[in-house]
Amino acid sequence: MKSSKLSNIVKTIQLIEDRYKVVNSLERLVLDRELNANEPDHVQKIVESNYWMFGEKYHLVSAEEADFEASLRGYLHLLRGEKTGPSLDNDTVDHPGKRRQMDIFMCRRNMKDDSINHIVVELKNPKIKLGRKELDQVEDYMTTILSIDKFNARNSFWEFYLIGNDFDTSGHIEGRMENAKNHGEKSLVYSVRNYKIYVKTWREIINDVDIRHKFLQERLKTERHKLTEEEELETADEIVKNAAELSSAGLKPVVQTKKTQSRRRANKSGK
Repeated sequence: MKSSKLSNIVKTIQLIEDRYKVVNSLERLVLDRELNANEPDHVQKIVESNYWMFGEKYHLVSAEEADFEASLRGYLHLLRGEKTGPSLDNDTVDHPGKRRQMDIFMCRRNMKDDSINHIVVELKNPKIKLGRKELDQVEDYMTTILSIDKFNARNSFWEFYLIGNDFDTSGHIEGRMENAKNHGEKSLVYSVRNYKIYVKTWREIINDVDIRHKFLQERLKTERHKLTEEEELETADEIVKNAAELSSAGLKPVVQTKKTQSRRRANKSGK
């Protein structure tokens, strides 16, 4: 109490509780089939606003329909710390896949060892089972990034995540995990130099968040599932709207697509 203001302590407790509310909301969206939640309107919005699920102190470069060229401009703008915005003439991508769109693209600069860590997340509709087709899409993203010099400084490290509810029956994902198990990392399917690809289920993502917050949960005596019992949110749209208003929501992405700008204006006007 001597070193922290009471208001900061209260805010921290509220933040932890709101994070658990978000996890509960995500759990309902991806596991409750009766909600009929989809990826772009529900799952994407929750993750975009709460990208702390994949690590702390990341900056959200782009989300929701931003292509590689737009993402590169936002990325360089972030690294340069420019106030006026990146140059649209110089920051271009010359690659056939430059119009491909990443669901979530984040980066974090570690000043201690001068490294830049990146995370690309590909989200799938809760009803889609993950297999070769879905993994090929993520590998295409990696191939495109490998071809762009400005994304490939020597101090750059990349992690790609493919996330869905379950794997298909082909055994393709499990086989890739088996082939990569010598690296000793759970859910890893590919690792070469500074690039890694992981395939995870939503249950694993939720469990990872629980593990990271376990100490604080025990100290605060917070019972996660009781936090949302009184909210009585019945539809996927209500769940997403409620999550966007919590203190756990992060900053908006650097790259603002027309769709994102339109949605944020609608939210502010209460529509």
